[in-house]
Amino acid sequence: MDGETVVEKHSLINTVPYFLDLFFARRMIKCDVKSQHYYTFTNGGSINAGIRWKFQNLRVSTLTVDFGRISSIMSMLTLLRRAPQIEQLHIEVDRQETMGEEISEAILDAGMPDDSVKTLKRVMLTFAKCFPSEMFFVKLLLAKATSLESLQVMLYWESMMPSPEACIQFAMYKNDAASKAKFEVHGGMGTFNIVS
Repeated sequence: MDGETVVEKHSLINTVPYFLDLFFARRMIKCDVKSQHYYTFTNGGSINAGIRWKFQNLRVSTLTVDFGRISSIMSMLTLLRRAPQIEQLHIEVDRQETMGEEISEAILDAGMPDDSVKTLKRVMLTFAKCFPSEMFFVKLLLAKATSLESLQVMLYWESMMPSPEACIQFAMYKNDAASKAKFEVHGGMGTFNIVS
């Protein structure tokens, strides 16, 4: 059975939000999967202890993340550390996310070593609500993802901050990081190109 078949079957089976199927993860490694979809994580603790292997050939991943829960964020960061060749990342923010836990920039920075995102070329963040943890993630990504070519942020209609205000903040992050990535923000009725 090839990796693509395993991924398709799992995406139909896995409908429970934030459920990590370790059996499926082991199958992905055996099948040499290069693309992973609907890989979601537990909200009842971190999976850091659960994943001890590397996804050596994983290039593309689609994740659902709750930026209001430290366990969900750390699960995403663990996967990034375990996927040394990852190039494309699509993060769909959980639409039921709430400001559950206080998550500082320092916590995210510690969980995101420079080498964990150095291979990322394209990142898309959808349904972003501009929670502080989401903003910190974008800031750190711009600073640490040295191969980043494009970053797209699609704001959720219930965003905590208006699109123009978010764009000003993003422009400051991009300028501070001296990132050359193409950065677009989609929100409200328009698309904004973020320049340094």
